[in-house]
Amino acid sequence: MFPMLQLLDLSDNALEGLVTENHFVNLKELVFFLASGNRLTLKVSPDWLPPFHLIDRLGLGSWHLGPQFPVWLQSLKEISEVDISNAGIKDEIPTWFWNFSSQISVIDLSHNQFSGPLPQISSSDITHLDLSNNFFSGDLIRFLCPPQNESRSMMKSLHLRRNGLSGQIPDCLSGSNWPNLRVLDMAENSLSGRIPKSIGLLNSLSFFDLDGNKLFGNIPPSIQNCTSLWKLDLGENEFEGNIASWLGSSLSSLVVLRLRSNKFHGELSPDFCHLTSLRILDLANNNFIGTIPKCINNLTSMVEQSKILIREIDLERVKLYEESAVVTTKGQEYQYFAIIFVLITSFDLSNNNFLGEIPMELTTLGELRSLNLSGNKLTGNIPKEIGNMKQLESIDLSRNHLSGEIPYSLSNLNFLSYLNLSYNNLSGKIPTGTQLQSFNASCYVGNNLCGPPLLGCSNDDDVPDEEEDRGDDFEAKWFYISMAIGFIVGWCGILGPLFAVKSWRYTFFSVYR
Repeated sequence: MFPMLQLLDLSDNALEGLVTENHFVNLKELVFFLASGNRLTLKVSPDWLPPFHLIDRLGLGSWHLGPQFPVWLQSLKEISEVDISNAGIKDEIPTWFWNFSSQISVIDLSHNQFSGPLPQISSSDITHLDLSNNFFSGDLIRFLCPPQNESRSMMKSLHLRRNGLSGQIPDCLSGSNWPNLRVLDMAENSLSGRIPKSIGLLNSLSFFDLDGNKLFGNIPPSIQNCTSLWKLDLGENEFEGNIASWLGSSLSSLVVLRLRSNKFHGELSPDFCHLTSLRILDLANNNFIGTIPKCINNLTSMVEQSKILIREIDLERVKLYEESAVVTTKGQEYQYFAIIFVLITSFDLSNNNFLGEIPMELTTLGELRSLNLSGNKLTGNIPKEIGNMKQLESIDLSRNHLSGEIPYSLSNLNFLSYLNLSYNNLSGKIPTGTQLQSFNASCYVGNNLCGPPLLGCSNDDDVPDEEEDRGDDFEAKWFYISMAIGFIVGWCGILGPLFAVKSWRYTFFSVYR
């Protein structure tokens, strides 16, 4: 038996098999069973008491524990962290679960099939609560607005993503109720209305996700008080208005700014360039106008590799927060978790009404991995310096009014795996001898381009650029040689005898006198 076991974490394994109470006889037998490489299902009797009743942290994520809620958890008197996510539970969360340990701090019940209203939480010691990816419904008032005699002072991370929650976000998110809240994720629900002004009272807020709801209105000015914000995701709602000038100065710690698929409009203020920590920018599918600010070279975290400092966030607990960012690149959406998305750099202004030329300053963003300016009204040439952006993996400049040739420096991008230049006014030959020929022809259609992978240019379809250059040099040399030969022949055949034979000279000058 192992009653003093402090940590049992068997979560997220790729094992299979059936575990019963008989397997928990001794530690050696348990270790042997886990090494057998099977998928695990825990099946025990209703009155089973686990032998590890003094365990501190329990991780059974991705085990099959359901469909009933595991009642044996009541016997774990010293438990402080519980992970029973993705466990196939379809039952209700019993009321005793929130009271069975006064020291419980971390609870992960995500990816199950809990339904009904959000539970009433009586414990004030919970620091991390994950109820995401369930079927909870109803409003947020009772959950986010605790009675005056209760407090959520210890709560740091709250995940409610991907449920069926509806109604407005209540205006009770005061600093007195949630003074230490750092993560608030309510994305992919059916929330409506405006963001309440009280959001500005959450001074410790670092991750704020509301994407995929039905929210509208402007970004409340009070949010500029959340100076520790590291990620702001308001994408896929119905927000409108200009991006306030205070965004760059007040929220200068932003690493992720995602306003995709809303109704924002107006020009980007130069103050926007004060977001020096920004690494993921997504303003796609809005109604922005004007030119792309030339000051974007001030986005220094995209210019050079830098060490990201997660302000006031315990780096050892980044995995615990389980924050992620959605990045649209290479024509698809990808979800990167916090430990990864600090390494991603993306710049997406697609499907707006930006005008003018692509600023040369954009090419100084040497750390950028994904660039999408498609679906705008950009004119002029593709900057020749684009080859300086050595880290680029994805470029989409399609559906603009760009003209001129494809710069040869584009062929210097060794990591480029996605390219779309279609439907512009580009002309000339696609640079050969590079991976630019490996992309599908659809990447170049709607232009006046030629050369592989499109149809060839005139009669030298398959002649490499270097051979063409050598051929041109050869023809030029023969041109000058033929001129010299012609001069010599002319002198010897006509002018030479004219001066050498006296009778010919008299005849020539008498005729043309």
